[in-house]
Amino acid sequence: MKTNRMLCLGTLLAAGAALSGCATTAGLTGGRTLDVQVQMAETIFLDPAGPADRRVIVYVRNTSDKAGMDLEAAVKRAVAANGWRIVEDPADAAYVLQANVLAVGEMTPDSLSQSLKAGFAGPIGTGAAVAGAGLLGQLGDRRIAATALLAATADAVASTFVRTVTYGVVADLQLAQRAGSPGAVRVQGSQRLAQGSGGSEQHQYAERSDWKRFRTRLVAKAEKTNLAWEEAEPRLSSGIARSVAGLL
Repeated sequence: MKTNRMLCLGTLLAAGAALSGCATTAGLTGGRTLDVQVQMAETIFLDPAGPADRRVIVYVRNTSDKAGMDLEAAVKRAVAANGWRIVEDPADAAYVLQANVLAVGEMTPDSLSQSLKAGFAGPIGTGAAVAGAGLLGQLGDRRIAATALLAATADAVASTFVRTVTYGVVADLQLAQRAGSPGAVRVQGSQRLAQGSGGSEQHQYAERSDWKRFRTRLVAKAEKTNLAWEEAEPRLSSGIARSVAGLL
């Protein structure tokens, strides 16, 4: 029995060392090129706009804790480069493009995937990976588990110096297109408002509007070994600006 335990312990240590070496080598040899991806939860199709109708208002708000990320200027430049005229007065606009940046910062790929699947106005994804719990549970030996934990800790220390970093941006988008005639769009909706800790109010409304509205969620990520925010931000901004401008 003691021999079997020692053999199992040795196997675990060897595997931990191999995995740690592989992880460090992967960090050194892979992920050196900055990878930036931008995805939208739903596709939006608009009616074609003639030259006289290519007038748009652009509003980009940032309600995340990284208020220094200014996407509005980048989006306006990209929209103008596509042949659109930026206007300020809603009466002059044929389209309104609105974006609200909900979250910015270092995130896990899983949390970004959850945020994308949640869609417009959905929750921001969260999650953390816990590795090896099943294996340690099957072994059921405290000494083996403690030794494996030491190996995992050593690997975590090594990964602190060389690791893949993912920065993400989550934003909700609304694009409105002026209807062919005033009041041509009928809007119905409801809203539940919390009242204290145990109550709520249900509001329902019906109205006519001059605008057809479309909504989607945008998720962008930048990934690279030992990536710094200062390197990720300009690439994220330009990628998001191109994608948002491409909706028009």
